[in-house]
Amino acid sequence: MSFKTKFIAFFRGGMQNILDDVLQESMENINSEIKSNFDVFSIAINGFETKSGTNYIAIKDSIITKDFDVKRNQNFKKLGEFITRENITVNGNPFVIFKPDSTKFLSCIPIATDLATLITDSTIVKGNFEPYLALKTTLKGNYTNRNKTWNEAKEAIKKSNYKENKVGLFIEVYKNESKKSPSKNVTEIYIPVIVNQSKKDSIQTEKTKDSI
Repeated sequence: MSFKTKFIAFFRGGMQNILDDVLQESMENINSEIKSNFDVFSIAINGFETKSGTNYIAIKDSIITKDFDVKRNQNFKKLGEFITRENITVNGNPFVIFKPDSTKFLSCIPIATDLATLITDSTIVKGNFEPYLALKTTLKGNYTNRNKTWNEAKEAIKKSNYKENKVGLFIEVYKNESKKSPSKNVTEIYIPVIVNQSKKDSIQTEKTKDSI
């Protein structure tokens, strides 16, 4: 111990008091860091853009809300093993495809391999989709905030001149995932949209009235 530490210890009732204070402060810092890693998040409405198309391999599954994260990650692991075994070239980040009014989802990995030459087993399917117009929204932080992200994205669409394309593909792309630091997670959400003709007609009618 330095002279300064001994001096402070003498007037504060001994070394144990100093150690208790240091330990308490350290625990508070640890708790603060853990809370920050799990609680800090941000949602950005990036805007309407063309979602690029891709070939992919996937595993079909059913949604059970509390087990969704576990199930999709198990599926990604199986797909990863298949990709390694078959020497397939990956072409982007893993993603999930949802369809409205369905309990089914697809855990997908985009690939550059020609689908016509690709042979899969009974548990893995192959597919592709063409580019389509979508609202892109980005969640940075813990994935537990995904429902809030979806809700904000849907509200943004309601306020626009677009509406959800119910026959399109609703996609989550997992750009970065960390179990130790969830605050560093990056999830992109794409909601397919089409022009809301009723709003377009309404705007056109108002313009006509103004010109009369």
